[in-house]
Amino acid sequence: MNRYFEAHERVFKAHTLILPLVEMAMQRGVSADLLLKGSKLFFEDFKTHSQLISCAQLDVVFSNASKLLAKDGVSFLLGERLSHTASGNGLQALLHAKSLHHMYRISQLRQFELFPYMYTKNFRTQTHTHFILNFAVHKPSTQVTTFFYELVASLIERVLKQRLGMLATQRLDAFDYCIQFPFPEPSYIEQFHSNLCGSYSFSHQSFVIAISNKLLNQPLADAMPTLAKYYLCQNDHIAHRVGFLQFVTTLISKFPRATSDQLAHKMGYSCATFKRKLKQHQTSFKELKDELQKQQSLFNITELGYSNEQAAAALSFSDTTNFRRAFKRWTGKTPSEYRHIWSR
Repeated sequence: MNRYFEAHERVFKAHTLILPLVEMAMQRGVSADLLLKGSKLFFEDFKTHSQLISCAQLDVVFSNASKLLAKDGVSFLLGERLSHTASGNGLQALLHAKSLHHMYRISQLRQFELFPYMYTKNFRTQTHTHFILNFAVHKPSTQVTTFFYELVASLIERVLKQRLGMLATQRLDAFDYCIQFPFPEPSYIEQFHSNLCGSYSFSHQSFVIAISNKLLNQPLADAMPTLAKYYLCQNDHIAHRVGFLQFVTTLISKFPRATSDQLAHKMGYSCATFKRKLKQHQTSFKELKDELQKQQSLFNITELGYSNEQAAAALSFSDTTNFRRAFKRWTGKTPSEYRHIWSR
Protein backbone atom coordinates (compact mmCIF):
# COMPACT_ATOMS: atom_id res chain seq x y z
CA MET A 1 0.00 0.00 0.00
CA ASN A 2 1.25 3.49 -0.87
CA ARG A 3 2.16 5.79 2.00
CA TYR A 4 -0.06 8.45 0.41
CA PHE A 5 -3.39 8.70 -1.36
CA GLU A 6 -4.37 10.72 -4.41
CA ALA A 7 -7.35 12.94 -5.20
CA HIS A 8 -9.23 10.27 -7.19
CA GLU A 9 -8.93 7.51 -4.57
CA ARG A 10 -12.03 6.71 -2.53
CA VAL A 11 -10.61 6.68 0.98
CA PHE A 12 -12.94 8.99 2.98
CA LYS A 13 -16.10 7.89 4.75
CA ALA A 14 -19.04 9.62 3.07
CA HIS A 15 -20.93 9.93 6.36
CA THR A 16 -18.31 12.20 7.92
CA LEU A 17 -18.81 15.33 5.79
CA ILE A 18 -21.14 14.61 2.88
CA LEU A 19 -24.19 13.17 4.65
CA PRO A 20 -24.49 15.97 7.26
CA LEU A 21 -24.13 18.52 4.45
CA VAL A 22 -26.84 16.81 2.40
CA GLU A 23 -29.17 16.82 5.41
CA MET A 24 -28.54 20.53 6.08
CA ALA A 25 -29.12 21.36 2.41
CA MET A 26 -32.43 19.48 2.38
CA GLN A 27 -33.53 21.31 5.54
CA ARG A 28 -32.97 24.55 3.62
CA GLY A 29 -34.96 23.46 0.59
CA VAL A 30 -32.05 22.37 -1.60
CA SER A 31 -32.49 18.86 -2.99
CA ALA A 32 -29.86 16.19 -2.48
CA ASP A 33 -29.62 15.67 -6.25
CA LEU A 34 -28.78 19.33 -6.78
CA LEU A 35 -26.11 19.34 -4.06
CA LEU A 36 -24.55 16.10 -5.36
CA LYS A 37 -24.72 17.08 -9.04
CA GLY A 38 -21.53 16.19 -10.90
CA SER A 39 -20.03 14.16 -8.04
CA LYS A 40 -21.19 10.72 -9.29
CA LEU A 41 -22.82 10.28 -5.87
CA PHE A 42 -26.48 9.72 -5.17
CA PHE A 43 -28.50 10.02 -1.99
CA GLU A 44 -29.17 6.27 -2.08
CA ASP A 45 -25.43 5.67 -1.74
CA PHE A 46 -25.57 6.81 1.87
CA LYS A 47 -27.77 3.89 2.85
CA THR A 48 -24.56 1.87 2.76
CA HIS A 49 -22.59 2.69 5.88
CA SER A 50 -19.32 1.69 4.22
CA GLN A 51 -19.69 4.14 1.31
CA LEU A 52 -16.34 5.76 0.52
CA ILE A 53 -15.69 8.93 -1.48
CA SER A 54 -12.66 10.63 -3.00
CA CYS A 55 -11.28 14.10 -2.39
CA ALA A 56 -12.29 15.01 -5.95
CA GLN A 57 -15.92 14.06 -5.20
CA LEU A 58 -15.83 16.00 -1.95
CA ASP A 59 -14.64 19.06 -3.86
CA VAL A 60 -17.59 18.89 -6.25
CA VAL A 61 -20.09 18.75 -3.39
CA PHE A 62 -18.37 21.57 -1.48
CA SER A 63 -18.32 23.67 -4.65
CA ASN A 64 -22.06 23.11 -5.10
CA ALA A 65 -22.69 23.98 -1.45
CA SER A 66 -20.68 27.21 -1.81
CA LYS A 67 -22.85 28.31 -4.72
CA LEU A 68 -26.17 27.20 -3.25
CA LEU A 69 -25.77 27.79 0.49
CA ALA A 70 -23.00 30.34 1.14
CA LYS A 71 -25.33 32.84 2.84
CA ASP A 72 -26.70 30.10 5.08
CA GLY A 73 -23.29 29.53 6.68
CA VAL A 74 -23.41 25.75 6.23
CA SER A 75 -19.59 25.57 6.20
CA PHE A 76 -19.55 26.90 9.78
CA LEU A 77 -22.48 24.71 10.80
CA LEU A 78 -20.79 21.64 9.34
CA GLY A 79 -17.67 22.37 11.41
CA GLU A 80 -19.78 22.72 14.54
CA ARG A 81 -21.67 19.51 13.71
CA LEU A 82 -18.41 17.58 13.36
CA SER A 83 -17.29 18.67 16.81
CA HIS A 84 -20.39 17.00 18.25
CA THR A 85 -20.90 13.95 16.04
CA ALA A 86 -17.39 12.71 15.15
CA SER A 87 -16.40 9.39 16.70
CA GLY A 88 -13.50 6.96 16.91
CA ASN A 89 -10.51 6.24 19.09
CA GLY A 90 -8.59 9.21 17.76
CA LEU A 91 -11.33 11.60 18.82
CA GLN A 92 -11.60 9.98 22.24
CA ALA A 93 -7.86 10.44 22.72
CA LEU A 94 -8.23 14.06 21.66
CA LEU A 95 -11.00 14.70 24.19
CA HIS A 96 -8.90 13.32 27.06
CA ALA A 97 -5.69 15.21 26.22
CA LYS A 98 -3.93 17.02 29.04
CA SER A 99 -3.43 20.31 27.15
CA LEU A 100 -4.11 21.95 23.80
CA HIS A 101 -0.53 21.15 22.80
CA HIS A 102 -1.19 17.51 23.63
CA MET A 103 -4.29 17.70 21.44
CA TYR A 104 -2.18 19.00 18.58
CA ARG A 105 0.29 16.13 18.94
CA ILE A 106 -2.58 13.62 18.90
CA SER A 107 -4.05 15.26 15.79
CA GLN A 108 -0.71 14.76 14.05
CA LEU A 109 -0.50 11.11 15.07
CA ARG A 110 -4.07 10.41 13.98
CA GLN A 111 -4.40 12.82 11.07
CA PHE A 112 -5.94 10.32 8.66
CA GLU A 113 -8.57 9.34 11.19
CA LEU A 114 -9.37 12.86 12.42
CA PHE A 115 -9.00 15.23 9.45
CA PRO A 116 -6.98 13.91 6.49
CA TYR A 117 -7.89 16.74 4.10
CA MET A 118 -5.39 19.26 5.49
CA TYR A 119 -2.09 19.20 7.36
CA THR A 120 -0.40 21.66 9.68
CA LYS A 121 3.01 23.29 9.90
CA ASN A 122 3.83 25.24 13.03
CA PHE A 123 6.19 28.12 13.73
CA ARG A 124 6.90 29.18 17.30
CA THR A 125 7.88 32.48 18.91
CA GLN A 126 8.44 33.18 22.60
CA THR A 127 4.76 34.08 23.04
CA HIS A 128 2.78 32.27 20.34
CA THR A 129 2.66 29.21 18.11
CA HIS A 130 1.46 29.86 14.56
CA PHE A 131 -0.25 26.91 12.89
CA ILE A 132 -0.32 27.16 9.09
CA LEU A 133 -2.86 24.83 7.48
CA ASN A 134 -2.28 23.52 3.96
CA PHE A 135 -4.22 21.16 1.73
CA ALA A 136 -2.97 17.61 1.99
CA VAL A 137 -4.33 15.95 -1.15
CA HIS A 138 -4.60 18.53 -3.94
CA LYS A 139 -5.23 22.24 -4.43
CA PRO A 140 -8.99 22.83 -4.65
CA SER A 141 -10.77 25.65 -6.44
CA THR A 142 -11.09 29.04 -4.75
CA GLN A 143 -14.69 28.33 -3.70
CA VAL A 144 -13.81 24.98 -2.15
CA THR A 145 -10.73 26.43 -0.47
CA THR A 146 -12.85 29.10 1.24
CA PHE A 147 -15.46 26.51 2.29
CA PHE A 148 -12.74 24.36 3.89
CA TYR A 149 -11.19 27.32 5.73
CA GLU A 150 -14.55 28.31 7.21
CA LEU A 151 -15.31 24.71 8.19
CA VAL A 152 -11.92 24.25 9.88
CA ALA A 153 -12.12 27.59 11.72
CA SER A 154 -15.53 26.63 13.11
CA LEU A 155 -14.44 23.09 14.02
CA ILE A 156 -11.25 24.14 15.82
CA GLU A 157 -12.98 26.93 17.71
CA ARG A 158 -15.78 24.62 18.89
CA VAL A 159 -13.30 21.97 20.06
CA LEU A 160 -11.20 24.60 21.85
CA LYS A 161 -14.21 26.00 23.68
CA GLN A 162 -15.42 22.52 24.65
CA ARG A 163 -12.03 21.59 26.09
CA LEU A 164 -11.58 24.96 27.80
CA GLY A 165 -15.04 24.69 29.35
CA MET A 166 -16.24 27.97 27.86
CA LEU A 167 -19.87 28.92 27.32
CA ALA A 168 -21.12 29.26 23.75
CA THR A 169 -21.46 33.04 24.14
CA GLN A 170 -17.97 33.62 25.56
CA ARG A 171 -15.31 35.12 23.33
CA LEU A 172 -11.75 33.86 23.04
CA ASP A 173 -9.22 36.55 23.93
CA ALA A 174 -7.61 38.07 20.82
CA PHE A 175 -4.12 37.75 22.31
CA ASP A 176 -4.61 34.08 23.11
CA TYR A 177 -6.28 33.03 19.86
CA CYS A 178 -6.70 34.55 16.40
CA ILE A 179 -7.32 33.40 12.83
CA GLN A 180 -5.88 34.81 9.60
CA PHE A 181 -7.91 34.02 6.48
CA PRO A 182 -6.16 34.14 3.06
CA PHE A 183 -9.09 35.74 1.22
CA PRO A 184 -10.78 39.16 1.22
CA GLU A 185 -13.63 39.92 3.59
CA PRO A 186 -16.67 38.14 2.09
CA SER A 187 -20.10 39.64 1.42
CA TYR A 188 -21.63 37.29 4.02
CA ILE A 189 -19.47 38.65 6.85
CA GLU A 190 -22.40 38.30 9.27
CA GLN A 191 -21.81 34.53 9.22
CA PHE A 192 -18.33 35.09 10.65
CA HIS A 193 -19.75 37.37 13.35
CA SER A 194 -22.39 34.78 14.23
CA ASN A 195 -20.28 31.63 14.16
CA LEU A 196 -16.79 32.65 15.31
CA CYS A 197 -16.04 33.96 18.79
CA GLY A 198 -12.32 34.37 18.31
CA SER A 199 -10.45 37.24 16.66
CA TYR A 200 -10.10 36.98 12.87
CA SER A 201 -8.88 39.06 9.92
CA PHE A 202 -8.72 38.72 6.13
CA SER A 203 -6.48 39.09 3.07
CA HIS A 204 -3.47 37.28 4.51
CA GLN A 205 -0.99 35.16 2.55
CA SER A 206 -1.81 31.87 4.33
CA PHE A 207 -4.47 30.31 6.53
CA VAL A 208 -2.99 30.73 10.01
CA ILE A 209 -4.28 30.01 13.50
CA ALA A 210 -2.16 31.62 16.21
CA ILE A 211 -2.46 30.46 19.82
CA SER A 212 -0.54 31.84 22.79
CA ASN A 213 1.95 29.37 24.26
CA LYS A 214 0.45 30.02 27.68
CA LEU A 215 -2.98 28.85 26.52
CA LEU A 216 -1.46 26.03 24.47
CA ASN A 217 0.28 24.53 27.51
CA GLN A 218 -2.38 25.30 30.09
CA PRO A 219 -3.46 22.08 31.89
CA LEU A 220 -7.06 21.14 31.09
CA ALA A 221 -9.16 20.54 34.20
CA ASP A 222 -10.97 17.43 32.93
CA ALA A 223 -7.95 15.80 31.28
CA MET A 224 -7.31 12.05 31.52
CA PRO A 225 -3.98 11.57 29.71
CA THR A 226 -3.74 7.88 30.66
CA LEU A 227 -7.11 7.31 28.99
CA ALA A 228 -5.93 9.31 25.98
CA LYS A 229 -2.93 6.99 25.69
CA TYR A 230 -5.25 3.98 25.95
CA TYR A 231 -7.37 5.17 23.02
CA LEU A 232 -4.28 5.90 20.95
CA CYS A 233 -3.11 2.32 21.45
CA GLN A 234 -6.43 0.91 20.23
CA ASN A 235 -5.76 1.78 16.61
CA ASP A 236 -1.99 1.85 16.65
CA HIS A 237 -1.98 -0.84 13.96
CA ILE A 238 -3.75 1.22 11.28
CA ALA A 239 -1.88 2.46 8.23
CA HIS A 240 -0.95 6.13 8.58
CA ARG A 241 -1.37 7.48 5.07
CA VAL A 242 -1.24 11.13 4.07
CA GLY A 243 -2.40 13.05 1.03
CA PHE A 244 -0.28 13.24 -2.12
CA LEU A 245 0.65 16.92 -1.73
CA GLN A 246 1.54 16.49 1.92
CA PHE A 247 3.83 13.60 1.07
CA VAL A 248 5.59 15.54 -1.71
CA THR A 249 5.91 18.68 0.43
CA THR A 250 7.42 16.66 3.27
CA LEU A 251 10.02 15.32 0.84
CA ILE A 252 10.81 18.87 -0.36
CA SER A 253 11.28 19.96 3.27
CA LYS A 254 13.50 16.97 3.98
CA PHE A 255 15.59 17.44 0.82
CA PRO A 256 15.42 21.22 0.13
CA ARG A 257 18.15 21.11 -2.52
CA ALA A 258 16.63 18.18 -4.43
CA THR A 259 15.42 18.80 -7.97
CA SER A 260 12.07 17.69 -9.33
CA ASP A 261 13.80 14.80 -11.13
CA GLN A 262 15.48 13.65 -7.91
CA LEU A 263 12.18 13.70 -5.97
CA ALA A 264 10.51 11.76 -8.78
CA HIS A 265 13.19 9.09 -8.39
CA LYS A 266 12.67 8.94 -4.63
CA MET A 267 8.94 8.34 -5.19
CA GLY A 268 9.55 5.70 -7.84
CA TYR A 269 8.22 7.76 -10.76
CA SER A 270 9.68 8.85 -14.04
CA CYS A 271 10.15 12.61 -14.35
CA ALA A 272 7.24 12.85 -16.79
CA THR A 273 4.90 10.82 -14.55
CA PHE A 274 5.77 12.90 -11.48
CA LYS A 275 5.12 16.14 -13.38
CA ARG A 276 1.81 14.78 -14.69
CA LYS A 277 0.68 13.70 -11.22
CA LEU A 278 1.45 17.13 -9.79
CA LYS A 279 -0.55 18.72 -12.60
CA GLN A 280 -3.46 16.36 -11.88
CA HIS A 281 -3.40 17.69 -8.31
CA GLN A 282 -3.51 21.31 -9.53
CA THR A 283 0.07 22.23 -8.69
CA SER A 284 3.72 21.89 -9.72
CA PHE A 285 7.06 21.26 -8.05
CA LYS A 286 7.93 24.95 -8.30
CA GLU A 287 4.62 26.05 -6.74
CA LEU A 288 5.04 23.68 -3.79
CA LYS A 289 8.61 24.79 -3.17
CA ASP A 290 7.64 28.46 -3.50
CA GLU A 291 4.82 28.04 -0.98
CA LEU A 292 7.15 26.45 1.56
CA GLN A 293 9.69 29.24 1.20
CA LYS A 294 7.01 31.93 1.26
CA GLN A 295 5.52 30.67 4.52
CA GLN A 296 8.94 30.45 6.16
CA SER A 297 10.05 33.90 4.99
CA LEU A 298 6.78 35.58 6.02
CA PHE A 299 7.10 34.18 9.52
CA ASN A 300 10.76 35.16 9.76
CA ILE A 301 10.08 38.72 8.64
CA THR A 302 6.82 39.48 10.46
CA GLU A 303 7.15 37.48 13.67
CA LEU A 304 10.91 37.16 14.20
CA GLY A 305 11.87 40.52 12.75
CA TYR A 306 14.51 39.17 10.38
CA SER A 307 16.37 41.54 8.10
CA ASN A 308 16.50 40.77 4.37
CA GLU A 309 19.98 39.34 4.85
CA GLN A 310 18.84 37.04 7.68
CA ALA A 311 15.72 35.95 5.78
CA ALA A 312 17.75 35.23 2.64
CA ALA A 313 20.31 33.21 4.60
CA ALA A 314 17.59 31.17 6.34
CA LEU A 315 16.34 30.03 2.93
CA SER A 316 19.85 29.55 1.49
CA PHE A 317 19.52 32.31 -1.10
CA SER A 318 22.85 33.33 -2.56
CA ASP A 319 22.16 37.06 -2.07
CA THR A 320 19.47 39.48 -0.88
CA THR A 321 18.65 40.69 -4.40
CA ASN A 322 17.46 37.23 -5.43
CA PHE A 323 15.54 36.92 -2.19
CA ARG A 324 13.75 40.25 -2.71
CA ARG A 325 12.78 39.23 -6.25
CA ALA A 326 11.45 35.88 -5.04
CA PHE A 327 9.55 37.49 -2.14
CA LYS A 328 7.82 39.92 -4.50
CA ARG A 329 6.94 37.05 -6.82
CA TRP A 330 5.42 35.13 -3.89
CA THR A 331 3.50 37.98 -2.25
CA GLY A 332 3.25 40.81 -4.79
CA LYS A 333 5.22 43.08 -2.43
CA THR A 334 8.83 43.65 -1.48
CA PRO A 335 9.92 42.66 2.05
CA SER A 336 10.06 46.36 3.04
CA GLU A 337 6.54 47.00 1.74
CA TYR A 338 5.26 43.95 3.59
CA ARG A 339 6.92 45.02 6.85
CA HIS A 340 5.28 48.45 6.54
CA ILE A 341 1.82 46.93 6.04
CA TRP A 342 2.31 44.43 8.86
CA SER A 343 3.44 47.08 11.35
CA ARG A 344 0.36 49.29 10.85
